[in-house]
Amino acid sequence: MLDEVGDHEGNVLISSEALSSLSRDGVADFVDRIGGVDEVVVTVRSLFTTLPSAWQQYIKGGGEVSIAEFFDRLDKNRAAGSGMWRTYSYGNTVSIWSEFSSVKVVIIPEKTISKNQLWEDFSGVVGLPDLSDVIINDSRSNISLNYEAAEILRSINVEIARRKPDVAKEEVERFRRNYLNRYVFPIAERKRGTKIKVPEDYKYLVSEWNGQEKDLLLSSADAVVGNAHGLDSYEGGYLSHFPNGNYSEFLSEIACQIVGGYKWK
Repeated sequence: MLDEVGDHEGNVLISSEALSSLSRDGVADFVDRIGGVDEVVVTVRSLFTTLPSAWQQYIKGGGEVSIAEFFDRLDKNRAAGSGMWRTYSYGNTVSIWSEFSSVKVVIIPEKTISKNQLWEDFSGVVGLPDLSDVIINDSRSNISLNYEAAEILRSINVEIARRKPDVAKEEVERFRRNYLNRYVFPIAERKRGTKIKVPEDYKYLVSEWNGQEKDLLLSSADAVVGNAHGLDSYEGGYLSHFPNGNYSEFLSEIACQIVGGYKWK
């Protein structure tokens, strides 16, 4: 990539979620390697939306902790300013990048006017040509799990770690993809189940996080597109029930049968 950037005579747009997790030293090194930055655009969603999605992706990737434990870990990471929290501390991200360049922020609303709204806001800020007539095939878009499916998959992850610790990572990933593609995704759009949301016990804590990150964002950004004050307000409800002992045991039995019945290589 560095060679391509160096050889290109016009403007270059670099887009990567990983850039939001860099420390100050990491940003300084990146900026130095590419020869400077003219402008930075950061897209931001409320933590009420981002964090439940993060737990879901964590489970899809083999995670084993419950959503409550996940939020407990985030709280500890936030206090230490380390770990996975750095990925979600959008105010801190804007603050760090503002030391190296002008920063514009695009707020992703909880409810969009159209499915193209984010692209239109982003492209308008960046100065990209109008592509409103382009039809985007979203048939392969990321399919969300409901809470029940995520809990079953979490139980499967725990069972794999317990019963198949020596199986190659590639084989485990193949098994997990097979399970999702064969049993979960085909019915995901028809039988939604319980939507994954911030646990009710953590709603005030997440609201506090949002408020602090929003204030840091507003004090650091040169321009904001969208309603930043909507970041710490949320009307989508909360996750209010968790598996009890009997339910957890039931999920473990299902996971045991699924893992045990699979033809492992």
